[in-house]
Amino acid sequence: MTEEMPKKERALSSIYYEVGSKWIDLDAAARALEETKSSLLAQRKLDLGNIPKTHAEDLAKANPEWIEHLHKVVEARTAANKEKLKMETLKMRHAELQSREATARHEARLDR
Repeated sequence: MTEEMPKKERALSSIYYEVGSKWIDLDAAARALEETKSSLLAQRKLDLGNIPKTHAEDLAKANPEWIEHLHKVVEARTAANKEKLKMETLKMRHAELQSREATARHEARLDR
């Protein structure tokens, strides 16, 4: 229901929750890709057959599939970090709002 309201009218906590939930999902996807790097590399090395490990690793890392996987890892981590930045910006916005309100209360007391 609150998602239907314009963002300007929604509570910061509601927006923070929404952004935080999205960040959690994006971070999980990025971590999953990062965790599969070693498995994918091991599989590529095994696919190359009975050759020395260092040579197999070099060939596996030169494989376009490995390079594509690394690009996916970077893209996923970037997406998660962008969402985290949105969360941090909301925190800062909240702190700025509190500061302005405190200043206004202080100034109101001084005007009495």
